[in-house]
Amino acid sequence: MYESSNRGDVGRDMPSSDGGSEDIEAQANIYFQQMFAGQISIDAMIQMLARFKESKDKRYFSFFSIFRT
Repeated sequence: MYESSNRGDVGRDMPSSDGGSEDIEAQANIYFQQMFAGQISIDAMIQMLARFKESKDKRYFSFFSIFRT
């Protein structure tokens, strides 16, 4: 399982991949599970999603979109 190495900068170390929506959804599930396990704070997740919402990078915006739905 992939874990963020820095709780304050969640998502900054998200692995890059050429994979499609399945890879992005899998990564979103990992972050979601970590949040509910207390490994990532809710505030850190909110900050990460706010950064991703404004991102010009399609991968990060797609990641945000998963949580939005």
